[in-house]
This record gives sequence, C-alpha cells and structure tokens, in this order.
Amino acid sequence: LHVRRRRQRQMCIRDRGKIMQTIEYKKYRIDYVYDCSEGYDELDHYTVWTPNGLDMVSEDFATIEQAKLFIDDQTKGEK
Repeated sequence: LHVRRRRQRQMCIRDRGKIMQTIEYKKYRIDYVYDCSEGYDELDHYTVWTPNGLDMVSEDFATIEQAKLFIDDQTKGEK
C-alpha cells in the first residue's frame, strides 16, 4: 500500500507540474517543475528521478545545484 501511495503522489506531482527543463546528470534526470495554476499551491522546484526514470528519489530542491549535490552524495564511490 505504501508503494502504491508513493507512486500515485509521484504521478500527481509529475502530471500537475509543468516540466520546464530536463537535464541528465550522472545518469539521473533532474526536472525543473513550475506551475502557478489558480487554486493550487505554486510549484517551483527541481525533482530528481532515478537513472531508470521510474522513481522520484527526492523532490523540492530549490536550486539545480542542490539537486546535483544530492546526486553527488548518492553516487559517492561509484565509478
């Protein structure tokens, strides 16, 4: 059940927010998500996706640099 709810939340964030930019960094995908639709909280953050693109590994980074630092920490020791 937990995995299902997590996946539904990921899809909701992905589908409501407008992907303004996507970059690849160390095989991860970083999306810049922005949406200021009336009646919703403003979305303005970077989201990091796993290398296979199936799971959001973290979200709500205020800057691209913070997202890259997160990925750097996750990939320490990998060659």
